[in-house]
Amino acid sequence: IQIDSQNIDGGKFRVTTLGVAPKKANTGQFRPPYLSPWPVSLPSKDDVARYVDDKKRFPVGMDLIDKVGFPDGTDFAKYIVKPRVISEFDIRGTGIEEKDLYRWFLSEANSMGYPGINNFCAHYDNSLNAKHGHGRARAGWAERLGKKYYWIFLRRLVGQIADHVPRNSYRNDENQTPGNQLQSLDLRDIDPTDLRGYFNVAHEERDKWHVGALYEFKSDEDVGVWSITNDFPDSKTALIMPDPAGNDWHVLDQNVSWDFGKPRDWSFDRQYKRVVRVIRSGTCEVKELPGLRRHLKSEGWRFHFSALQPHDYRGYLAEYPLRWSYRQRMDKDEPWFINQIGDATLEAISLAQLKGSEWEYDYSVEPRAPKLLVPCPRLINFGSLKWDGRGGWFNQDGVNQISDPRWWAEEEHGLVARLNYIDDLLEQNDRALVLFVYQEKVVVGGSDSDFPGMLESRTIFVRRGGQTRKIGGHDEAFEPRSEDG
Repeated sequence: IQIDSQNIDGGKFRVTTLGVAPKKANTGQFRPPYLSPWPVSLPSKDDVARYVDDKKRFPVGMDLIDKVGFPDGTDFAKYIVKPRVISEFDIRGTGIEEKDLYRWFLSEANSMGYPGINNFCAHYDNSLNAKHGHGRARAGWAERLGKKYYWIFLRRLVGQIADHVPRNSYRNDENQTPGNQLQSLDLRDIDPTDLRGYFNVAHEERDKWHVGALYEFKSDEDVGVWSITNDFPDSKTALIMPDPAGNDWHVLDQNVSWDFGKPRDWSFDRQYKRVVRVIRSGTCEVKELPGLRRHLKSEGWRFHFSALQPHDYRGYLAEYPLRWSYRQRMDKDEPWFINQIGDATLEAISLAQLKGSEWEYDYSVEPRAPKLLVPCPRLINFGSLKWDGRGGWFNQDGVNQISDPRWWAEEEHGLVARLNYIDDLLEQNDRALVLFVYQEKVVVGGSDSDFPGMLESRTIFVRRGGQTRKIGGHDEAFEPRSEDG
């Protein structure tokens, strides 16, 4: 944000959003730790006694140390304030008492105007408690106005404490000094940039055009024979797929599965067949390919999928990847995309932005949002791509170059890039794309004493010079067995 002091209309500053601060800006004015007031003025038991005793104006749940039905304090005190404030910071070193912090919330609510004109806020909260209850079994959307106040106070309290009180450390004996990270606690909020729930999903977007080499079951196959028979489709044919308009895309990341015989009323004692395919990828320098291949071969072509799909749940989607909330962590604390495989440095190509239970929601569209696969900074920066607010990344001409076609769905996400875009990136940076494909056949459910068999297939491909070639792989079957012999 830049404030232009030369343009003042009616005594109001004109504010322009630039995305980056001016070079001469004093970052101490807008980056933590801030010069927030300290110490926090905490009320005594006597200070809040009149609020605690007045349940009509301050309903159940407003007093965080209420003992009626809450032997350890209210849920908000026990599951929100305690782990995020009491346990995270060296509160004891400041001389602050835990109960004083709980009383602070109640005092602040009164200072901010609760219970409202003619006690309307309290009337609303009392009726909400009467209809939906005040415990964790209450519907998530049925949240009291008083609790909304408390969410605001929590963030303010954490901000003040983080500026002045060291963080507790459970890894060593030394506590961490106050830092300048924007995201350092598990404090979730609504992501105002995640508007995917407001978009209509076109019919063609529901088509899984990016999923190829589909597995076809045969109805008369014996489970024990099927589970160890290698009849996987050629995974290479699943790597380059045409979209409905005929443009070729290269699959970079994908999770898909197929089930056969799964009944609607399935229980664990009933068996069904499942085939899984997972694709992960990364890039490395071309000169590192021989060493990478030797190392993977020595390891039996095994690889760790989780390292090739790092995840994050702390930032707003529209801030990725250039805003400071991401850069401060990617550049210093968390080398998210870098993996050492032997002597080769493999850079993961995708990031899973998690938007599940880690975030709060306003329940106006959906109770939760699905995750989103996004490309690594290298892929974005190469073409100066911009996010389209859904699953695509487009260039300066408005042409989509990278996409998560399942941006709207809960499952089977993938990341694909236009073939010419990924080839241009590889050629101009003298890099190679390394693709790891894992396929699995399993039988889900059945007797605990029987093992119906299983088959795993690992295949590794490399793309460079406009060609995708297999460099190695390994299949392993696990024979069926039964404790009855």
